[in-house]
Amino acid sequence: MLTKFISIKNIGRFRNSAGSPNPQLFKHTFISGANGFGKSTLCAVLRSLHTGQSDQLIGRKSLGTTEASKVELLFDTGVIRFDGGRWSEAKPSFGIFDGLFVAENVHAGEVVDVAQKRNLYRIIVGSAGVGLAERDSELAADSRARTTEISASTRSLQPHLGTGMSLETFLNLEAQADIDAEIDRQEVEVAALSQIDTILARPELSTFDLHMMPSGIQETLRRTLDGIADDAERMIEKHFAAHNMKNGGGNWVSTGLNFANDDCPFCGQGIAGLPLVKAFRAVFSDEYARLHKDVSALRERTASDFGGGFIATQAAKAERNSSGGEFWKEYLAFEWDSLKLPPAFEDAVRNLRQALLDLLDRKARAPLEVVDIPPTCEAAVESYRKVFEDLAELNARVARANAAIVAKKQELGTADLEGAKRRLSHLEAVKARHTPTILTLCDEHNRLVAEKTAIDEERGAIRAELNEHTRTVVAPYQNRINDLLDLFNAGFRIAQTTHSYPGGIASTSYQLVINGTPVDVGGSRTPETQPSFKNTLSAGDKMTLALSFFLAGLEQDADLACQSASNFDPSSASNFDPFARRVLLVALVSSELAGIAEARRARVA
Repeated sequence: MLTKFISIKNIGRFRNSAGSPNPQLFKHTFISGANGFGKSTLCAVLRSLHTGQSDQLIGRKSLGTTEASKVELLFDTGVIRFDGGRWSEAKPSFGIFDGLFVAENVHAGEVVDVAQKRNLYRIIVGSAGVGLAERDSELAADSRARTTEISASTRSLQPHLGTGMSLETFLNLEAQADIDAEIDRQEVEVAALSQIDTILARPELSTFDLHMMPSGIQETLRRTLDGIADDAERMIEKHFAAHNMKNGGGNWVSTGLNFANDDCPFCGQGIAGLPLVKAFRAVFSDEYARLHKDVSALRERTASDFGGGFIATQAAKAERNSSGGEFWKEYLAFEWDSLKLPPAFEDAVRNLRQALLDLLDRKARAPLEVVDIPPTCEAAVESYRKVFEDLAELNARVARANAAIVAKKQELGTADLEGAKRRLSHLEAVKARHTPTILTLCDEHNRLVAEKTAIDEERGAIRAELNEHTRTVVAPYQNRINDLLDLFNAGFRIAQTTHSYPGGIASTSYQLVINGTPVDVGGSRTPETQPSFKNTLSAGDKMTLALSFFLAGLEQDADLACQSASNFDPSSASNFDPFARRVLLVALVSSELAGIAEARRARVA
């Protein structure tokens, strides 16, 4: 309990209040004085001590003095001092009713705004409720701060999210060991789908021509004419040797026999019955002609199948396949470099062709002779056989490549480009999610979310407790306000006292009931044409309501039972009508303060 103002120096009008007499303060002590003589300063001193905030006293330092401001107050627990900068201790044990109380808790100017509604709520719920409300407000601020941090964290992660991907999905992405290979494959698919018309129009690869060795070549080379008399054959051989006709003589004679009847087509002499001519006719028969024709046909086929045209055609196909491989390798994984012609192809073909033509030319010159295949030709045949096998294997690879090309075209024909892009974006997000930098960002984001969740859970519990506490005190407080308004002979009451959390901070609101008509208190934006606090209550009514709030708050707060003083600035009574002032003075002197104290003691007990 405050028992004495020992001294107040250099604050407002108090240059030095330490003087005689300086009486002891009692349970009910009234200090009066004219305007400007320090009553408000005393309230400011006690309010500063109550809050522990020294700025209001520093601002009230007596003008024109250089000495420090000082205050000494005696309590039943000892002396508390203010040294011009701060109090030796704070003593939150005062209820002070003055203009500042009215402005902070009831109305500012002519209106009731959100600040007054918030402060009035604290009066209604008392110190227990204020503690909960302050904790709720702190948690609300912490939650907003985390929300701001989470928003910033979300913005930093947003560029790394896949197309259409939520942040929660991104945070839960699992790492993939083969992610780079998956991305490469998906990039190929996206590239393919982006060029789908070009791809669908692109032809497949060409298979190479497989020219087998000419069939029957060995038999033809060894083929002779059956049933020819040995003496006829010897006679012809001798004749050809004598006339140097061994090379090509048989063909010349075979052709000439078609023009020889009984005389020689060359000299006109008779040849009928000549033994040599008989031998010619026996040897160079239709069978000889057929053999000659077969050799010629075999030579033509060999020259054609293994000529320059065959080599050029295969080279052109190889070039087209090489170009096709360069195109398709962007969209298909395949061993495209394995589709080249065997390096020995051209030489093997040329060597085989030349070797076979040489043998057939020999046979054509001497159809009746057996032509054996020499080792050099066998080597050419073996080289070509190997090249042929290589070409067959090459065609098998081309067939596999074409199967992959056909499958890719069919796949692209039914594929979705946008879907492929989304899958690629998803894979890129998976990779990004597990890079060191993004891992750190994700861990920080998760930490902030977890902290906000914990804050919100605690706030929910505090809010529930605060709501329950408020529910228990609002109705009694409203009833006590109306009792006091009746005591002061006010012509109005209050109703519908409720609480809410605009801006996340607990606040209260109420209605005025005038002549049985409810009136919302309104605010600074309430139109002048609408009934509200500012245009339905007189100045005296507003002050009466403020005092009722103050007195009901003293009763409502159990902690105030241990207060050492309740201070009333008499200058605040100037706005009361005469009857209200008389009632107020009687209440302060006697029953009202006694009733308040009794109520407080009962509540504490």
